[in-house]
Amino acid sequence: MWETPLSENLQKEIVSAYERLCRPIPTNPIELLGYKISFMGEAHLRWLFGEIFMDASYFFHTDNDRPLIFDCGSNIGMSVLFFKKLYQNARIVAFEPDPATFATLRQNVVQNRLSDVELHSVAIGGHSGQIEFFFAIRRRKVQASK
Repeated sequence: MWETPLSENLQKEIVSAYERLCRPIPTNPIELLGYKISFMGEAHLRWLFGEIFMDASYFFHTDNDRPLIFDCGSNIGMSVLFFKKLYQNARIVAFEPDPATFATLRQNVVQNRLSDVELHSVAIGGHSGQIEFFFAIRRRKVQASK
């Protein structure tokens, strides 16, 4: 396996799932790691899966079996799935300002029947109100919350 804080069994599951992602993805949503995952493009899904699951870049250790996690920029919810895989009883407050991405995030939470996940379609910043939000080549106004 590779150097990671994840258990050996979870590493094996993740490697197997990643091998599936290296081939063309025939359906949206796709079933991986016991989840049904809706996505917004194959390359985007592979990148998110690699960063969050393969690299375990969002990993943290806690002895609390019910941690409270604030996920500020949840994207399609891959991070939420990762946290729930590690800490099944976690309480997660997820924020995603892009409306299209938020819709996919909500779909991933609902179709996987995740409990204790609270979703907010806002950006997190230093003040409340409208802000310009840049996403790739699109620009739109989103609601910000302090």
